[in-house]
Amino acid sequence: MRKRQTASRFARAVDRFLTHKRTLGHHYRQESWLLQRLECFVTESGRRDLDAKCFARWLMSLQDRHPNTRRKWYQIVRHFCCYRRRGEPGCFLPSADGVARPQPYVTPVIVEPRQIARMIGIASKLPNTSASPLRGPALRLTIVLLYTCGLRLGELLRLTMGDIEEQGTVLRIRESKFHKSRLVPLSRSVTRELQTYLRKRRKAFAAHPDTPLLCNRHGSRWRQYSHPGLQCAINQLFESAGVRDEQGERPRVHDLRHYPEFRTIPSKLTVAAPNPLFIGVGAALACGSTRHSQSNS
Repeated sequence: MRKRQTASRFARAVDRFLTHKRTLGHHYRQESWLLQRLECFVTESGRRDLDAKCFARWLMSLQDRHPNTRRKWYQIVRHFCCYRRRGEPGCFLPSADGVARPQPYVTPVIVEPRQIARMIGIASKLPNTSASPLRGPALRLTIVLLYTCGLRLGELLRLTMGDIEEQGTVLRIRESKFHKSRLVPLSRSVTRELQTYLRKRRKAFAAHPDTPLLCNRHGSRWRQYSHPGLQCAINQLFESAGVRDEQGERPRVHDLRHYPEFRTIPSKLTVAAPNPLFIGVGAALACGSTRHSQSNS
């Protein structure tokens, strides 16, 4: 019984905080996920509320995370506790100097146009499945948009049919990093790619404005691709296409968005047969479920 009361007390404070922020126009998706995760940790620890010892143990459970991630999460929780103290002066407040020091970010691996051409060619050859009727077209469009538009993977996954504007020449990115939105104009070549995908998508799925741009099928229903599922599929595509830098390092999915303003879709696609390492991409997609180009191709 106490655990339920503990969870409810903490949950009410989280709800008030999120309601306040969303009233100001913020979505606070990551903050909501993180605070709910912390709420579960407090409940499982048997504590009546978040305190210094419980918070210290929670920080210890995050040691496998990058220091910059731990720093951001610490700041989110402290911001929430500062808000809570306005109405509950006795609640716990993490110290301002306890946050992890920022660390240099990983040097990106720049993917070359010929490597992207191989990836697009392989994606185009992938057979569709009952769970992923747009397996090849969806992954092809994923590579095109990430590479030429400078989108983050989460931004791509959150795109809906209603976010395609001006007859498919502009994408609206809503509430992204730092809670900012932006418009991303597409080049002619990327617009053609998007229109080709949309024609195939309309035959397989509903095209309501709130339905995801990229989706697959779960039983008789459609569903959005998950972040881990699509990330796994792209990583397998890196392996299949042999995408490495001079030091043999494979790029991260996030590396595709570097320097997009200089990119268009490669004009000549080197279509290769799918590598055996990539055969499992269909399963990954099923389970998981151009910033603009200045030159027009």
